[in-house]
Parts: sequence; structure tokens; C-alpha cells
Amino acid sequence: GGVGGKSESYSPTPYPDWVLGTGNCELPSKQGGGYQGAGGRGAAFARCWRRVFGDTAAVMHRYPRGMQDPANIHAWHRAIALAVRVHRISRGIKRTQAPGLRSQVDRAVDSIPSNIAEGVAQPSAADCARFLSYAVSSAFEVESHLILADKLGLNLVGIEEALDETRQIRRMTFSLRKYYVEKAKREKPKGRDS
Repeated sequence: GGVGGKSESYSPTPYPDWVLGTGNCELPSKQGGGYQGAGGRGAAFARCWRRVFGDTAAVMHRYPRGMQDPANIHAWHRAIALAVRVHRISRGIKRTQAPGLRSQVDRAVDSIPSNIAEGVAQPSAADCARFLSYAVSSAFEVESHLILADKLGLNLVGIEEALDETRQIRRMTFSLRKYYVEKAKREKPKGRDS
């Protein structure tokens, strides 16, 4: 049950360091037996990618320059769930306590999944990276608003968990953006032949 349907790839269980941005993004070492067997290090990376981003890797191979389905992006599913969570939390913000804060945090959190979705729908990797940058910026904005609400002593239930989830989604989205930035560098520019 929950957001993301039946697929195990959308469960909230642990993400490797290279996605969360909490480590040096190393794959398991050969000495430790982490990628022995069929496929070697490249296959280990692909399995790691699919575990985090669902079927995104397969979609990229089928549609290297076309639109992608945001339902294949794990960060999008988590951002949708975060938006629902933050909307519920923000209901506890009274206008007399912090005028405008509720609408600001609601708009910012809505912007995260919408920019991820709009990004993966772009025909080029450079455009996708641009929208993912917007999503990362919106995550920073949500984090700032939630911290402010906490500092104002509004006593909102679930704010610490929402902050932690916002930071994880930001790191995931930033890692995805890095992939598209590198992909954009490899794409041949359209135009006259060189």
C-alpha cells in the first residue's frame, strides 16, 4: 500500500550514499565481494540505480532523448508523499501566528514534484537538469519554512520527520540532476554538421 503502488522500488527503505549525498558514493569494493559475479561493477551500479529510481534506467535506454514517465522516478513519488504530509502539517499554522507562512510552504512543497515531473518530460538532458534545479531550490525553501515554523514555536506535529524527508528528497533530486548534467555534456548539439 501507500504511495507508489505495489512496486517494491518505491518503498522508503534505505538508499545508498551516492543518492542521499551522505557519503562518498562508492560502490562496494571488489575485496569485500560487493560486486563479484555476473556483470561486475557496471552491473552493480545498474542494480543500485534501479533499486533507488525504479525503472528509470530502463526508460532512459528506450527513450534516450524523449519524454519519460515521472511514475518511474522514485524521488517524484517521495516528493508527492512529502507534499501531502506538509499540507497536513501546515493546517496547524494559524494566520494570526504567521501570516502567509502556510501558503508559502504549501506552494513550495507542491513545486518539488511538479518540477521533477516537468523536468523528466523535457526532450533534452539540459532542460531536465534545469527543472530538477528548480525542484532542489524548492526543497531548500520548504526546509527554510519548516525551520522557521519550528523556531516560532508553532508546535506542529510531525515537523522533524518532514524536515528529514525534505532533506533526503533534496539530496536524491540533486543526485538525479547531476546525472542529467553529465548526460547533457555528452549529447551532441543539434544544428549544422561539424
